[in-house]
Amino acid sequence: MKNTQGYIIQKNGVIIGKRGYELKPTIDRYGYKAISINGVTSRVHTLVAQEHMNHTLTDNYCIDHIDSDKLNNSLDNLRIITVRKNATIDKVNLSTGLLGVYYREKSSVYEASIRVGGKKTYLGSNTNAEDSQVMYLTALDFIEENNL
Repeated sequence: MKNTQGYIIQKNGVIIGKRGYELKPTIDRYGYKAISINGVTSRVHTLVAQEHMNHTLTDNYCIDHIDSDKLNNSLDNLRIITVRKNATIDKVNLSTGLLGVYYREKSSVYEASIRVGGKKTYLGSNTNAEDSQVMYLTALDFIEENNL
């Protein structure tokens, strides 16, 4: 949203209207705070990022709530990350509690794998879960850096 002239978008996620009053956001169907300005509804975290981080919405990048609290729109809780990283951030394996790492009971190893373009790629296995996690995170960084 670009037409916020006359509105004050504070770093703590509070929006002040043209008459000087704090606007009351609604909660959208996905659990995010949203506000209507000049007939256009926008999520509050998007407005904060556009105003204070000079962020423009793109297909490849999005705004992440660092603490995973969708209602905490404070600037220090927001960061710009790739859509891919955002999609994997909170997705940990239930057997290990780690991202991209699965415990293979039959062989007593921790396997790391990652999906790229819908295809699962095996990264390796280890007897140590943390080492397998490093393999996954290294691969994720490589994918991000090379736009794969």
